[in-house]
Amino acid sequence: MRRLVLPTILTLFAACGGDATAPDTARLTLSLSGFVALPPAITAIDGGSVRFSAGRFDVTIRNGAKVFAKRSVDGGKFVAAAGGSSGTLDVPTPHGSGTYSVDVEAFNASGVKLYTASGLTATYDANGTAATAAAELSYVGPGGDVTSVALTPGSITVEAYQSKPLTCTGTRADGSTTTDFPRTLTTDNAAIVIIDPVGGIITGQGTGLSGVSCSLAYGTRASSHTAVTVVNRTPTTPASIVLESPAPLSSNSPDFVVPVGTRFVLQVRVRDTQGGYAAGASVTCTVLTSNGTCDPVTTLTGNDGTASFVFIMGPATNAVRISVAGITGTAAFNRFGG
Repeated sequence: MRRLVLPTILTLFAACGGDATAPDTARLTLSLSGFVALPPAITAIDGGSVRFSAGRFDVTIRNGAKVFAKRSVDGGKFVAAAGGSSGTLDVPTPHGSGTYSVDVEAFNASGVKLYTASGLTATYDANGTAATAAAELSYVGPGGDVTSVALTPGSITVEAYQSKPLTCTGTRADGSTTTDFPRTLTTDNAAIVIIDPVGGIITGQGTGLSGVSCSLAYGTRASSHTAVTVVNRTPTTPASIVLESPAPLSSNSPDFVVPVGTRFVLQVRVRDTQGGYAAGASVTCTVLTSNGTCDPVTTLTGNDGTASFVFIMGPATNAVRISVAGITGTAAFNRFGG
């Protein structure tokens, strides 16, 4: 490494065909791709980042069988591209000439090797001060020996806005299994079901048939699929109601006075005794001042616990109360029609 300048190292380096005393007057720019979503055992150390902010890249540059330069570069110098699966790394090197072979190893904060690439080709420019090389890295970290995956259960039914866990299990060549390996979790249709890309928790959105997949993020790219059916929520006991839009205003707000005939969409959300969305609750809009109109007068909450009314402003004071059958709490809307 650059900071270890010992006679023994100098002798060995020279014997390999490099000049350990040569200053770093050139730069090798590596374009690296193939970074994967790391498994929990690694993200607990690295925070899920492919930038290796506390790790390092070891780069070996060879001229034939002889080592031209070996550099250990702080992981914080890796510049990740948008999306995080690729990026660039500038490596300081001595003045170069011609074409070289490059090997790369990437380590995390604890010194665990996560990626390798070998046999990259780098050609220095006419001035010998700049070279480039590109490679797709191979993942060799924890779980890197998984060859097939299974997502279980194979089919599942959830209610809209209900969450349930799935398990993605990887199998190695020797038949042993693990759930700690790099994988990607995707949905067939996010309008019906979504999946947490880390924990594998699915959540129903809209009713219908869809599915989710777990795919190995490297190697064989093996994949497994679970069919998901999303159904309407079972009605629950309502416990609270809030006006989500429009936002409440005080009477001295400059926006409190609005023209007669202005249309507002009043949206409320009702939750049940467990804090979840109360579907199928009966909600009523009552005009208290006989000014303005509310349509419809009564409706039911959807799977997301919301209900909406169109209110058209009348003259002078407009006051509305929105209530839910079975609870005493209400939501209020007030404006002045001018």
